[in-house]
Amino acid sequence: MRILFGILFISILAINAQAKDVDSAVCKSGINYSKDKQFAVYVFCEPDALGTSIGIIATGYAAVVQPLDENKWSNTNRFWQEDVWASDIYSYEWSNDGKYLFVITDEVYGTGKKYKLDLLNKTNTEVGDGHHSYTTAGSVK
Repeated sequence: MRILFGILFISILAINAQAKDVDSAVCKSGINYSKDKQFAVYVFCEPDALGTSIGIIATGYAAVVQPLDENKWSNTNRFWQEDVWASDIYSYEWSNDGKYLFVITDEVYGTGKKYKLDLLNKTNTEVGDGHHSYTTAGSVK
């Protein structure tokens, strides 16, 4: 029984660690929470011609109790989306600690780059090419 439980637990962890493919051919609109439920990604599946876009939502308490700054989260500012990383998404993946989101964009309506989003501070860093020669988005350091 312990072995069966261990295999099930490891399988669940492996599923959660994988990148979410949101290419328009397989896209499903909806919300996907980080492990700690402090943040969520909302996926907007558009018709094939428009690609897929995303937005980040501060769903937990931790983000909104940070010092007030016009560029950060608050009780009335819980949604974040920027053209550079939110358009024409190919895939995304949460970091293990849930503090970062790695996003890969396509080149048609997006930038064709990989981004690391610092969720708490609402900043993004370009971390590489968005060409699909990767194992997972989060493997980018």
